[in-house]
Amino acid sequence: MAENTRCGSPARNVIDAANDLHRMTTGSYVEPIGCDWADWGGLVNPGDVSVVALVPGDACEYRKRAWEWIKRHYWAECGWELVEVDCSGDYNKGAAMQAGANLAKGKILVMVDADVLCDWRALRASVEIVAAGDDWSTPNTTVTRLSRDETAAYMAFARVSGTEDKPYRGQVAGGLFVVSRECWESSGGVDAGFVDWGGEDTAFGYVLQRDYKGAVLGGELLHLWHPPQARCTSRKIIESQSSLALLNKYRIAYESGGEWPKNQYDPAEWEGKFPVTVDKLDI
Repeated sequence: MAENTRCGSPARNVIDAANDLHRMTTGSYVEPIGCDWADWGGLVNPGDVSVVALVPGDACEYRKRAWEWIKRHYWAECGWELVEVDCSGDYNKGAAMQAGANLAKGKILVMVDADVLCDWRALRASVEIVAAGDDWSTPNTTVTRLSRDETAAYMAFARVSGTEDKPYRGQVAGGLFVVSRECWESSGGVDAGFVDWGGEDTAFGYVLQRDYKGAVLGGELLHLWHPPQARCTSRKIIESQSSLALLNKYRIAYESGGEWPKNQYDPAEWEGKFPVTVDKLDI
């Protein structure tokens, strides 16, 4: 079993900065977006990094608008490859992520949902941690969901004074995480056995934390507003009973050290179901 460490890579100085100084939210306000992708100091070759983004297509106008804004104002100058996976058809997050990873060229994969963003300095630290030899890294510990009005203000580059929603603890493999190509392939990636919404992020987080070396940083992930999913609980839901059963198998394997369930991703089954666009973002 691989040692799981929060800090301790060669990028320790950057981790400290991301954890202690550069939180996206401070508790009193949300910082307007600001990225300086050119300030890398040669630690990471931009050609080694691919961003795999799960985008809504025309399925949700609010999420589409959020992604177009984030792509333009956050990702546009990072210098990385951008792989956009259209998820407007049959929804299966695991299969969609697999489709994007299959076409990505990078040795380092940044897996991201279309409606979230993190302080670029925390994300930079996560990428550097993986570039330095760790298997995975998550730039944020917590998630803050902006309301509809807060999202509108944020997208207008206004300072948001406080948020209606309190931060909550995020997933290791949730809306934004970084993983090496080697780790992704050896682990099998996110399991496509989870149908509908929920469970796959928790399951893959179990795999990463038990079997691979990584770091969870202290950044804050911002979730831009869109009409909510139908949910059975206040925060998280797994819509499918089969997904609940599969997640329980992952939980038991995680706690017991036993064998993981067989990953149900079959490339032939999902071929062509997720249109993928590959582009190079200019720095």
